[in-house]
Amino acid sequence: MAMAAATGGVDVLGDDLLREILLRLPSPAALVSAALAGRSFLRAARDAGFLRRFRARHHASPPRLLGFLFVVPGTTPPVLLSAASASGPHPAGDFSLSFLPGGGWASAEWELLDCRDGLLLLIHNHGTDMKLAVADPSRRACYPFDLPTADIPVLYGLAAAKSASFRVVCIARSLDSTTLRALVLSSDEPYYWEEVDAIPCEEEASIVYAARPMKAKTSLYWKLDDGTRMAAFDAAPGKMKLSILDLPPFPATLAFDVIDTEDDDDGLRVLAMSDDFCLETWKLSSAATAAAVDDDEEEETPWTLEDTSVRFYRALESMLGERKMSDRHRRRRRGGYEFEIVGVVDGFFFFRQSGVLLSIDLKTMELTRLSEQDCSPATIYPYTMAWPPPFLNPTD
Repeated sequence: MAMAAATGGVDVLGDDLLREILLRLPSPAALVSAALAGRSFLRAARDAGFLRRFRARHHASPPRLLGFLFVVPGTTPPVLLSAASASGPHPAGDFSLSFLPGGGWASAEWELLDCRDGLLLLIHNHGTDMKLAVADPSRRACYPFDLPTADIPVLYGLAAAKSASFRVVCIARSLDSTTLRALVLSSDEPYYWEEVDAIPCEEEASIVYAARPMKAKTSLYWKLDDGTRMAAFDAAPGKMKLSILDLPPFPATLAFDVIDTEDDDDGLRVLAMSDDFCLETWKLSSAATAAAVDDDEEEETPWTLEDTSVRFYRALESMLGERKMSDRHRRRRRGGYEFEIVGVVDGFFFFRQSGVLLSIDLKTMELTRLSEQDCSPATIYPYTMAWPPPFLNPTD
C-alpha cells in the first residue's frame, strides 16, 4: 500500500519534472539505482535526450570496474572475468575479439597495448604489415589506422575513450635519438597523427617499447626502463604537454601505479607496495609538476611520503601459503615478475601475487582473494567504463 502510494506520487510529477530531479543525482551509479526504483523512474532515465544532458553534466565521472580482461600470449582469445564489485549482469560483448580484421584475435597476430573506458588499443604485428586499432567489444566494432611513420614509436596509450570517440597518444623517438615527440590521433578528425609537443632526451636514455600506460585525470604515464623516471603526457585539450618526471625515492624495481585525487589541483599521487608488503602513497605537488615540465628546471622533483599502510605479509602468507611467499621474494631478487600491480580502480588496489589475483580496499585495508586458479601466464587489465552500455545507445 505504501509503495503504491509512493509510486502514485511520482506519477503526479510527470516525466519532465522527474527528469529534472534525476539530472541532479551525483553520479551514473546513483542514476542506475534510481532507475530501478520503479517504472516511472526507468522510463524517465532511458530517455535519449535526458541521457545526453546527464552525460554532459557528469562527463568527468570516474570509471566503474566491470571486470578483468585476461590476455595470454599467442592466439588464445582474451577472457573477461566479471568483477564481484560490479553492479548488474556480466558485461555484454564479444571479448574474444572475433570481429577483428584478419579473422579475429585467434587468426591474426594482435597484441593488447591499453584498455580504458570500455575500449581496447591493439597493435597488429605481422612482419612489415603493422597496424593499430581501437576495438569496442560491447559493439563488436573496430577502428583500424596506420602507425606513425616519421619517427620510432616507443609508447602508446588511450588518452580519451567513449564508444566511437577516442584519442590515441604515441610517444616516438627521433631517428637520431635526441628528441621525444608526442603525437595524437583523434577519431573526431580524419585518422592522421598530429605532433603536439617535443622535448630533448639523452641519447643513452632507455625507454621500454610498448610499456604499459597508467592514467590519472587527463594525463598518461609510462615507467622508463631505468626505474627512476617516467614519461608523462597531459592530454587535456589546450595543454598537450610532454615531460619526464623523476619518480619517488623508492627502489627502481618497485612496482607502482598513479592514482586520481578528488581535487584537480591537489597534485599527482603514486601508490606502491614496498618489499615488506606495505602500501606507500607518495604525493607530488602541482607546483613540482609544473616545474618538471619546464625545460630550464633541473631541481630534483620533491615527493612526499604521505601515507604508509600496515604490513600485509602475514595476511598474504596465511592466504597463499608460506612457500609461495618465499618464492615471491626469491624470484623478485632475480628480477622476476611474481608480484605485479594490476591497477587502482573504484578505491581498490588490485595486484597479482604468486599467480593469484587479489585486492585491497583502500578505505578498510581489507585483503580479498579474487581468483582461485593460477593466472600467472596472463596479462591482466581492469575493464572499466564510466558509462554503462545502456547509457551509450548508438541512437542517442
